[in-house]
Amino acid sequence: MANFLDIEKLKKLLQSFHHLTGLRIVIFDRSFQEILGYPSEHCKFCSYIRSNEKALQKCYACDAAACQVCQHTNELYLYTCHAGLSEVVSPIYYNNTIIAYLMFGQICNYPDKETIWPFIYERCKDYVSDMQALKSAFFEKTYFSLETLQASANIIEACTAYIHLSELIRQDSNDLPFRINQFITCNLDKVLTADTICQTFHISHSRLYRISEQLYGCSIGKQIKKLRIQAAQKLLRDSDLNISEIATRIGIYDYNYFTKYFKQATGVTPSLYRASCSTNAES
Repeated sequence: MANFLDIEKLKKLLQSFHHLTGLRIVIFDRSFQEILGYPSEHCKFCSYIRSNEKALQKCYACDAAACQVCQHTNELYLYTCHAGLSEVVSPIYYNNTIIAYLMFGQICNYPDKETIWPFIYERCKDYVSDMQALKSAFFEKTYFSLETLQASANIIEACTAYIHLSELIRQDSNDLPFRINQFITCNLDKVLTADTICQTFHISHSRLYRISEQLYGCSIGKQIKKLRIQAAQKLLRDSDLNISEIATRIGIYDYNYFTKYFKQATGVTPSLYRASCSTNAES
């Protein structure tokens, strides 16, 4: 996938986050490859780990796995890496699609480093020959409380929203996944099937499947359903349209089928969902 990046503005954003928190921050593309990071070098602890090729590959795999969790949940994800440090990754959206990931980490959130060191030692002993140097690097790391970590995560979420709104990173309009996503988003009120999309873009079902897995982390059918449910929820919350009209707006022309379709996805009927939104707004 081709991306347009405003490198200078993105660098300033990453630098500001680093100066505020002291943490390294990175942008990964949709293939989980690092495309920009600040500072460019890793902390001393991670540099020792990554000097071993096997450990380096585990670092790459760990980053990719975290991004994949984001891809499936569409939410910020806090996790512990294979070497025992904490990291946070948040999705970056463009036209309702995840196109990149913002990650910060290499964080020590253990208040008692002496007690936790045996745990770190066991995780890293097969990769680092000089464990005393690694221990020194670990003990030099600044402790981050859970509250500070959460505050940093909140800033990251704000940063991803800023990146989206400012279009500091966006998809190439000639990119096939981008055009497929645009087509789905603009045609939710019509009959949308894998056949329709394949015929429109002159591609095979197998290619559409690969694009869908890469772009959405699920089948094209599941993504269409997800977008339709999201659109229905927004209309139920924010409009006075009756439920039949809302069903038509998302390409479903049978009231009973829409009710079943919506309840299967959300656990409640459209009427109950609208009522709960009204109750929450009043309280």
